[in-house]
Amino acid sequence: MTTTNPLFARILYGLFLLLTAYYVFFEKDYMTAASNLCIAFIFDPFNPEQPFNKRPLWQKIWLYVHLGIAAAIFGYGVGIFDR
Repeated sequence: MTTTNPLFARILYGLFLLLTAYYVFFEKDYMTAASNLCIAFIFDPFNPEQPFNKRPLWQKIWLYVHLGIAAAIFGYGVGIFDR
């Protein structure tokens, strides 16, 4: 299995976060924002070789908060279009 260069992965992670912010604040397209935020997960900003249960607590919290925000944006997007 090949791994992505950590610097390249962090740059892509940051770009997807910026793209998410663009869709939330300027386009008001919450479904696209949620999908971009979930795609950012592919580019793990930390060491992808390290198992999740061996990561420091702050990295686990960061990833759980990231997942929670993605779920919240997705839920909000679904709720907006449910009207």
